Amino acid sequence: MTHRMHGPITETEALASHRRLIRLAMPHGRRTPHRHLPTTLPPADALRTSSIFRLPPRTMAFVKARAELEGRTVTSIVEEALRAYSRGDVVNV
Repeated sequence: MTHRMHGPITETEALASHRRLIRLAMPHGRRTPHRHLPTTLPPADALRTSSIFRLPPRTMAFVKARAELEGRTVTSIVEEALRAYSRGDVVNV
């Protein structure tokens, strides 16, 4: 699969995607934190939400080992990586 490279995501793009995903979840009865479509993004200091990802166990073993050696949490590493990705700082991922 070929992925189109994109630069940094704007707040307008993030809000549009956020709204679209909520709209898609509504007819399928999925639980969403709110049933209305938001008009703004959540604030930067909003509480974290849980997300579930399927990752290879070997990859997680290496990530957890490095996090432990650096005195960090896996959550902080994932958050940092996702922020970099959304800014367009990560290429060829």
